[in-house]
Amino acid sequence: MADPHADPRGPDSTGLVPAYEKWALEILTHSDRDEYWKHPSVCPREHWDNFPDAATLIVGGWYDSYTRATFDNYIGLSERGRRVRLLVGPWTHGSVKPELPLRRRC
Repeated sequence: MADPHADPRGPDSTGLVPAYEKWALEILTHSDRDEYWKHPSVCPREHWDNFPDAATLIVGGWYDSYTRATFDNYIGLSERGRRVRLLVGPWTHGSVKPELPLRRRC
């Protein structure tokens, strides 16, 4: 008898989160530097000069997979004279609360 709790899609668990699976398959099907990768949300560097001159707070985490992009955006906008501030802390992407209290990490 088959295990009723087994995932019929096999060992790849991305199918358990359809939005993530769609995103993962989408990025895998695009070649390097096609139009997909030039979108402002993916490659803001190519669009800095088109961004409105508005005060900007960039928030990133030390354990985020986009940490380099966070600093690149801060530097790029600062070099263009934009009003920009940066907040980086001990969190991952999408969560600004530390896994442990900050005092325990220090």
